[in-house]
Amino acid sequence: MKYQTIFPSLKKSLFIFILSFSMLIFTLPTSIFAQSNNNANPVTNYYVSPTGNDLNPGTLDQPFATIQKAANVAKEGSTIYI
Repeated sequence: MKYQTIFPSLKKSLFIFILSFSMLIFTLPTSIFAQSNNNANPVTNYYVSPTGNDLNPGTLDQPFATIQKAANVAKEGSTIYI
């Protein structure tokens, strides 16, 4: 008699375990790909002005003097304003 009462409980537990494991397996790759964009470079704007200085950081208030300096500093996705 004990076998009949334990078996349905075991069957239900096994079903829940398999269901949980399946959900974990199918959602794990999705979460890995979602986190891969965290390493993307932030977009940076650089400014160039004839009154600037190449020792400046290239901001709007302290622009570079030459386009070449801005091109050397810029990374993929950056914008250079002249």
